[in-house]
Amino acid sequence: MNDELTVKCPVCGSDFNLEEELEENDIINCSVCDAELEVLKTNPPKFAQLTYDDIIDELEDDDDWEDDFWEDDEEDFDDDDF
Repeated sequence: MNDELTVKCPVCGSDFNLEEELEENDIINCSVCDAELEVLKTNPPKFAQLTYDDIIDELEDDDDWEDDFWEDDEEDFDDDDF
């Protein structure tokens, strides 16, 4: 059974439906304003808007982010591109 959950965006105040099950620290997007929201609590659902600083902090905490970035970048090019 696929239950939808109606939640309120803390940024734009709109109600929107979620089809996936929420877990703490998940990142979701408001379907109305597209704000990135972190799940703080699941019952009842509580969200906080991710800021630029939050995203940078998460990247800095991920030791492999630079390796992942450059690996992805290398896959986009081949020798014929130059």
